[in-house]
Amino acid sequence: GDVRQRGQYQPELTVSRRSGAVEGFAAGRYLRSQGWNVADSFAPTGVENGNLRENAEREQGSFFAKLGFDAGESARVGLLVDVRKGEFGVPPNTVDDPADRFASPTRYERVEDFEGVSAQLSGQLEPDGPFSLRSWAYVNRQTEDRRRYDDATFATLASNGSFALDDETLITGGAVHGRYELADLGQIRFAVNGRYEQFESSGILCR
Repeated sequence: GDVRQRGQYQPELTVSRRSGAVEGFAAGRYLRSQGWNVADSFAPTGVENGNLRENAEREQGSFFAKLGFDAGESARVGLLVDVRKGEFGVPPNTVDDPADRFASPTRYERVEDFEGVSAQLSGQLEPDGPFSLRSWAYVNRQTEDRRRYDDATFATLASNGSFALDDETLITGGAVHGRYELADLGQIRFAVNGRYEQFESSGILCR
């Protein structure tokens, strides 16, 4: 476990074991933080009063697991799974000067919720002889609820530029790589890779 000032703590737990041809590993972590402190020399502005950084809190949990299986002396299969969930704030800029044309407008944004799942299945074949093969397939999916509020109360969505978006990302793919040894003549290699990506977004945008 890890405990720090500013209300930050992070417990973790890992477990691993091997029994015969099966090997497993699992890890879990939870992080909660109220943010971080700005520099002592910082001069307060209308959007940042110093001390603890505005809208910088974060909460996130994650779980990772790996399972491997030796299918004889020449083959191995593996599975990886990663799950994550949380929320966090996006700190606004610290400059509050309407006369500064280069200063970005103050935005009050938060990721109210995000969830992600990733998995990969892999295999390796190395029999006695000149031929060997590796292959894997994966899928990654994440959803995100992102919002830009009207002001520092983070309660309303009505002014120009405010929004509430539900985004979903999906990435899947796979690959097959092979090799054939030709002794003194070298080797022949081949590879086939594929990938598919999808992004969807829906919600409201105030204008």
